[in-house]
Amino acid sequence: MEREAKLVVLRGPSGAGKSSTARRLIELAERPLALVEQDYYRGILYPKDESHAKRAALIAAMTTRALTEGYDVILEGLLTMRSYGDCFEEIVSAHPNNNNFFYFDVSFDETVERTKFKGEVAWTPDDMREWYPTCTPTEYEGEIIVPEHLTLEAAVQQIKQVSGI
Repeated sequence: MEREAKLVVLRGPSGAGKSSTARRLIELAERPLALVEQDYYRGILYPKDESHAKRAALIAAMTTRALTEGYDVILEGLLTMRSYGDCFEEIVSAHPNNNNFFYFDVSFDETVERTKFKGEVAWTPDDMREWYPTCTPTEYEGEIIVPEHLTLEAAVQQIKQVSGI
């Protein structure tokens, strides 16, 4: 019997370590894996979709298709429940098992500090301050909170152990 694909959702504020964690998980992957990054979809629709609805629909479609094709999927981004809650519902409805949600719980000051090391970014701390309160845990049963003090490798190991990817 073929193994069902697994979904790992990495959510949290900018600078929380989601992208670094996703890249490390990809390096360690032993099975086919698809990375679905919210930031990628932010830049492909013109004019910009301020409602997030079209981006959310594309993310849901890409994620569910990759899962259907047997790929494990890492879905990564700020992904607020206000804008992406329906997207998550669509994905979970289409793929009801092997879904793992992780929320990177990092303080605002720490996200600003970490962003300084990213090099040139298209946003300011004032922009981040506007987004920060909108990013909260999903409250899905079993969602794991990744605390700020966890190192990259510790977060990666926790996610691998919990999700099985």
